Amino acid sequence: PAGFPISSSSKEPRLRNTIRGQIARCDLALDRRGRILVGGIASPEIDVLDRSGAYLRTVGREGQGPGEYRSTDHFSVDDEFIHV
Repeated sequence: PAGFPISSSSKEPRLRNTIRGQIARCDLALDRRGRILVGGIASPEIDVLDRSGAYLRTVGREGQGPGEYRSTDHFSVDDEFIHV
């Protein structure tokens, strides 16, 4: 089956959005440049992938300050920002 690779490499997305081995609720969005953004209830981070699914970067981290989140299972993007 097709899908994204599961890896601990910093250049590939990790399967963070799991709870006890099961895929948890997640959210996907496309930005105006065609990048895929993936977040989820089990992750305070949003992975940014290119159109082919290759990992580009991670946005956010756990916390309560700017750029920090408890979970990213509901978010949206506009021309400039990611709204979590």
